[in-house]
Amino acid sequence: MAPQSHRDTSVTSSLRSRLLEIDGLESVIFDDQGDVVVLVAIQRASSLQLIDEARRAAAAAGSDPEAFTFLVVVRPDRLERRARFERTERFESADREVRVRVFLEWEGVSYSGDAVGEKGTAIELKTAAAAALDALETMTGQKLGVRLVGVKQVRAFDAELTVVSLYRIGAPAQKLLGSVLTGADPLRAAALAVLNALNRTLGNLLNR
Repeated sequence: MAPQSHRDTSVTSSLRSRLLEIDGLESVIFDDQGDVVVLVAIQRASSLQLIDEARRAAAAAGSDPEAFTFLVVVRPDRLERRARFERTERFESADREVRVRVFLEWEGVSYSGDAVGEKGTAIELKTAAAAALDALETMTGQKLGVRLVGVKQVRAFDAELTVVSLYRIGAPAQKLLGSVLTGADPLRAAALAVLNALNRTLGNLLNR
């Protein structure tokens, strides 16, 4: 079977130009085939609105919107949170256990949360995400009823993404997904992806 050809560069160039005119969009990343488009957004932008506008931009550029898959991510250094991320700290013990501490700030007060796991890149990402959840519960003073399903680093295009999957118990139950560009600090990205997933929930809790 012949390999799939890349999408014509004139098509991606035209679509890129139109996408970059969308308010709230910072940059655009195409995968190798040109079929998957990552929209790198500033935090105040609505993901659903961006995808709707991206589909309209594709149509305006003379392309079939259904021929593209649009994904929205936020760069970690552009996240503007109600709960502001401060830093992570990592402590390694002699028995190969790793403790990760995540610090958050809310209204000038710093809060921290801890989690302990084994040494190893994949496990430490999950530990950092669990520490972020612990910090959020400390900050809000209540259990969030959120279970960490998993954390993954995905290199799908020419960028590294950190994706967190959460499950929130309730009526109805919620499956929540948060993603950010990984950057230089994977533990920081894991914590920020948790905040990204819970942004709306946190807003409701903190503004009561």
